[in-house]
Amino acid sequence: MTLEKNIMKKLKIFLLFSLLNVSGISVLPLHAETETTLYGANDIQTTDDGYGFDIDLSGDYLFGFDQDSLTTEAKTALNRVLDIYEQHEGFQIQIIGHTDSKGSKNYNQNLSERRANRVHAWFLKQGIPSASLSQVGYGETRPVAKNEDEGIDNPQGRALNRRVEIKAKTRRKIEKLPVAVPPKPIAPPKPIAPPMPVVPSKPSTPKPELPSRPIVPTKPVPPSKG
Repeated sequence: MTLEKNIMKKLKIFLLFSLLNVSGISVLPLHAETETTLYGANDIQTTDDGYGFDIDLSGDYLFGFDQDSLTTEAKTALNRVLDIYEQHEGFQIQIIGHTDSKGSKNYNQNLSERRANRVHAWFLKQGIPSASLSQVGYGETRPVAKNEDEGIDNPQGRALNRRVEIKAKTRRKIEKLPVAVPPKPIAPPKPIAPPMPVVPSKPSTPKPELPSRPIVPTKPVPPSKG
């Protein structure tokens, strides 16, 4: 997608939204995203010299669980990345896939490569030359947070490790980047309450048996006089 086509696309969207608002129909984007935000990004920063950027996109935002197909939200986020790239005359993009440590190392390595390849294919489809693109997967080998904390599973850390980095170089210096808006963090699991202690019941005291009443012999009936 050239810069001219990108501008025309934005102009068409602007005109459409203007017509709808004039007609009394209020239209807001799904996340009310603006030019100053990038939803789905854990981190975003410029390179040291300012001629490039490094964006860390959440794997949970880009893909379904254990999948490598891009979600609708992922395409919105990647379009924002593409806008920044083209506005600053980008000429090189490196795509790096990462996973958490759940599952085998071989499986995670393969998943990270498949996800990096998927993002690579998306940029190709948008018209970025293949010579400007490269991709690699590192599996679980380069975490940015702890997958476990003192032997206990750390869902928040694992979520940060499931990510795709996009490193780009540009010819124009970047003065300002949008603010990263990470996806909603995973709530920590609720602690399981310990089972209530079983209180032994008091042994029942047997009631004393009452002594049986003595049997009183009946008096013999005298024979009747005839």
